Formats: sequence, C-alpha cells, structure tokens
Amino acid sequence: MDISMFSALIKFSREPGKITTAELNAYNNDGTIPEGKTKEDMDAAVAEIQEMIMSLLGGMGVDLSGADVGQTTQEAAPPLSVLEDNFYVWKSYGDQLEGCYIAKVANENDVPLYISDAILVLKDADGNEVGRTEYLGRSGSRYLEPGEASFISIRADVAEGSTVATYEGSFVTSSNSYGKDTQIEASNPELRVKEGYWTTYYAAATITNTSDAPLSQASVVIALKDSEGKLLDLATAGLYQNELAAGSTITLVDIIDSSTVDYCTENNIQLGTVEAFGWVESNE
Repeated sequence: MDISMFSALIKFSREPGKITTAELNAYNNDGTIPEGKTKEDMDAAVAEIQEMIMSLLGGMGVDLSGADVGQTTQEAAPPLSVLEDNFYVWKSYGDQLEGCYIAKVANENDVPLYISDAILVLKDADGNEVGRTEYLGRSGSRYLEPGEASFISIRADVAEGSTVATYEGSFVTSSNSYGKDTQIEASNPELRVKEGYWTTYYAAATITNTSDAPLSQASVVIALKDSEGKLLDLATAGLYQNELAAGSTITLVDIIDSSTVDYCTENNIQLGTVEAFGWVESNE
C-alpha cells in the first residue's frame, strides 16, 4: 500500500526550530537538509510522520499488512525542468524590497507531475539568509502531464537593511495529486496599454473550448517579458464558475501590477512580448 498519499494530512508547526512541510518534502525528494538541522533530525521527523500515518490508517480500519513502514511519506518525484527563468529584486510596496523568481517550467518526464510548493531563499554576500518563502505566488496549472509546460513565480521579502547577493530556489513536486487539470488552447497573447491620467498596462489572451461540452473553471496565465525576452511578471485570469460554451472563445484580461511597471521604468526596461497557457481546473 502506498502511504505517501496521506502526507498532506500532516501539518508541521512554523514555530522556530520546527520542521516545515516544504523542508520535509525537499528532504524526501532530493535529500536537502535545512539549515540548522541534521540528517538525524530529518530521519527522526520522517519516522514520526510514518508512525502518525500508520496510527491514523489503523484507526480508520485500513489493512496495513501490505504497507511498507520504512517508506518515506512522499515518494521521490521526477524533477521539474526549468526552460527559462529570471531573478531580480524590486520594491513591492513602499520601501519594502522583494526578491522575485519567475520561470517557465515543463514536465519532461513520462509520468504526470504536480507542483505542490516551492522554496526561495535569499542570501547576502556572506551567505547569511536575508529572506525566505515556502509557497508559490502566482502560477499557471500546477498539474502537468508529460510534455506540458506552465509558468510559476515565487517572491520573498528582503530583511530590512539587507542586500541580496545570491538566491536558492527549489520546487516541491509529487507524482500524487487530487486534481488533474487539463490544458486548453490559449492564443493571441498581447500587452495592452490604456493611456489616461495614469497609464495602465494589461495582459490579455484568448482561450478556446474545443470540446463538445461547456467548461467552467477555465483559466489563463500570461507571462510578461522584456524586449530581450526575459521573464518579468505573471498575470492570471479565470472564468471561475462561469461557463465557456462548446466551440466558443473568450478573451481574458488582467491588469499588470504597478510595481512591475515602476520597476521597468526605474531600470529602463522596455516591456515586450507575452506568452500564455490555458487550463481547466478539475477535482476529479
């Protein structure tokens, strides 16, 4: 019996000194040991999780005779391929600095892959941690069939008075998923500019329902790039419960974050092309 599917039921405290879910998953996936922890600490945490899961399953009346108690809580998943990426530091709100990592990723394996989380660590010139986040920001579909691609972004606040010299990023992936999103056709991505008292920028793309049934929960992620093709920001828009009729199309539009526009202006960066992926969320 594969007990990895129950790992999502276990939550770790975020109190100082505790092991987070992202750290545990990273250790299970590629052996990454978080700063301040040892291999013995991580092995003990894995063993504790296994004991909790086995106890939970036993209480549910699940037959554990075929279960492998030595198995880790999350099966090692195949790696996620990064096709292109970019990292920069900008002012998000007021004087708050933020490190931003954005990437186009793909599943180049022969099995489906689910992106459950991400880790971004910011460091100064001496290697000291000056910022961290352990969750994805904006993204397209997190469920990728073999050959499918999407976009993700991760942002982390920079500690006051600190300067970012390097960064480390990783993805928490799994072969298990409760939903199986379906990618749909996305076309005509474009950058729109509305002149007025303020100049406002929008990203737009058209999605098409090529099936013979109405679709709800359809969404699109649009990647904004500079004139040299470097990724800058993501825009997302969706229909939610509204339905797209069979054989029909709709253009979805989202406003570009003013912080992105300010960053481009301050650094003499020209906004350029956009690229889009569409998908339909599913909980089946």
